[in-house]
Amino acid sequence: MKVIKRFSVMLIFITYFFVFGQQLPYEITYIPLWVEDLKMADVVVGNSEQSPESFRLNGKYGYLCNNGEITYMEDLLYGVAIDGNGFISYSRQNDVLVIRDIDGRFLNTIELTGYPFFSGDRRFVISYDKNQVSEINNIGTVVWQKTFSSSITEVSATPSLVFIGNVDGKFSLIDSMGEVAFSYTAKTSRINAVYGGSVSENGDYILTVSGIDPQLISLWSKNSDGYRVDASWSIDKELRRHAVTGFSEDGLFAFIEAEDELFILEIRKAKLNSVKITGRLQSINFPGSGEIVHVTGRDEDGLYLIAIETSGNQLFYTRLAGTNSMFIRDQNKIILGIDNKLIGFDMESM
Repeated sequence: MKVIKRFSVMLIFITYFFVFGQQLPYEITYIPLWVEDLKMADVVVGNSEQSPESFRLNGKYGYLCNNGEITYMEDLLYGVAIDGNGFISYSRQNDVLVIRDIDGRFLNTIELTGYPFFSGDRRFVISYDKNQVSEINNIGTVVWQKTFSSSITEVSATPSLVFIGNVDGKFSLIDSMGEVAFSYTAKTSRINAVYGGSVSENGDYILTVSGIDPQLISLWSKNSDGYRVDASWSIDKELRRHAVTGFSEDGLFAFIEAEDELFILEIRKAKLNSVKITGRLQSINFPGSGEIVHVTGRDEDGLYLIAIETSGNQLFYTRLAGTNSMFIRDQNKIILGIDNKLIGFDMESM
């Protein structure tokens, strides 16, 4: 069995070497380092010298380091909210939520019903009817709670602000004390609903996707009265589902998922660049200016990975043989997950 395992790992390693181990424009090279099979992986408890990253892939979740060392892993029974501090696994209907640390140790129970959701190093529980959101701290104590008159369509947080969008076209910014810092209700479309939205980490900008006929991407900037629309764009192929949005890590760009397109917004220029994609976006890694943007998606033909510049220029495209994927990048270290396999890469540029 050990011989078969070694052979299969080497075969995967060699295959991905020829897929990724190649020169891209501007001297960017992906060098494969290791392969781990989740079905046969050993879990190393308490010995890692690195800070592990959370992962969720093909019915499993846990924590791993960029050298391939898995420090915790469990089977996913229904759902899990997980970040770098801990996790809450949950069922379809639950009376009590249990919060655990990165080693799986019990921390506390939360007497809230609903679905946990982690964003911006903060933790939330959304009620089953999607009309109420509660923020909890790391040990499960409720910090604040808000009830809305229509269903929540989006919750996206930074350390100081939370963006909450609703199906009636309203969005709100909630501060760390649970108070409404800003709110707006759109009346610009035949059907007004918030399909996606985010707030920048410094709170200077809001990005929204809202409405049908027309559907609008709007960039808001902070001023003395709250926020105002700096620029707005109409989407030709309207998206009638949740739109993935966010800001780059340096805060100079934003991204918006549309139907068959990924938009990259240069904030200071208010310039919208378009990248053709197919199917649904699964992940995006966007460090910022001068960096490579990595996108994974899934369409009717399976998985794919794209590397692009912030201008929208495509550098690299490849199909991935599998049905589930994940992507983690820590500076020049990359972990790509495909079904039960995790593959580590070094990304070098000259």
